[in-house]
Amino acid sequence: VVKEHVIQLLSLWKKYDISVILFKGFSLAHFEYQEPSERFHGDVDILISEDSAIIDRAVGVALALGWRVDDFNHNPKRWTHEVAHLYSPDGLVRIDAHRFVISLSTGLSLEKARILTHTVWKNAKDRTLVSKNWQIQTLIPAPYDALIICQALNRCYGGASGGFKAADYFDSSVLIKRYQISQEEALAYANSLRAGSTWKAFQTCINPWDKRVHLNPQWTAQIVENKLKQEGLSSKKGLAFHRIKRFFELIPLLPSVIPDLFAAWKAYQSSGDPRQNLELWQSQHQKPVQTRLG
Repeated sequence: VVKEHVIQLLSLWKKYDISVILFKGFSLAHFEYQEPSERFHGDVDILISEDSAIIDRAVGVALALGWRVDDFNHNPKRWTHEVAHLYSPDGLVRIDAHRFVISLSTGLSLEKARILTHTVWKNAKDRTLVSKNWQIQTLIPAPYDALIICQALNRCYGGASGGFKAADYFDSSVLIKRYQISQEEALAYANSLRAGSTWKAFQTCINPWDKRVHLNPQWTAQIVENKLKQEGLSSKKGLAFHRIKRFFELIPLLPSVIPDLFAAWKAYQSSGDPRQNLELWQSQHQKPVQTRLG
């Protein structure tokens, strides 16, 4: 079902000259693992141009197909590395559209984020995504980019910096084995991206060559933080900055939301249903937008 929705939307985007790259979980499951069922994934992650006109066009096409959005795309001031969240008509699929392949939450500069993202676009490979009723040519990251940028740097530069998942070990193992990537070659590529320190931090925690995996965030987060400092970054400072920024974005909403929260609390205290007091705060795009494409 997920693949059917994705292929249908990608086909329409292609018709309107909107290029995207599939990456992370969905891409790995369908293009790198022997069977998609071997790799669980939640959201479908895509990389799209950071041009706001292209983003608007992509969202418009999706809406015309019956998809929904949560208004994130309408406020560029809130954009991070993500620019839009799309929900399939039946609500079974969520697509996260990224303008950058790497999170900015550790203080990564826009310039470096663009360089890494441009690298992924430049090296992207054509693949055919096939389902029962559809098929389409699409783009996925090249092997070294999938391993170093989309996985290792993405994890270490992300908001949960140092918070690795069990899937990281298996994803790395699949890519390394399938494309016969050596430790020396991987380090050389990371150094060419000026991210050697961060790659070493990832390897300290996740290393299929040495069959090593550490998932305790109290330990791994400090390992990553120490290496990030060598590149002038900090997950702690970056996360604090984004939380403060988000706090000031939400302040204007407090006067209007507090009465509903209080009413919901009272309903809960009296064993009532608090949900009716919060219905007004659901997405305004619950119904698909029906319009002609032309």
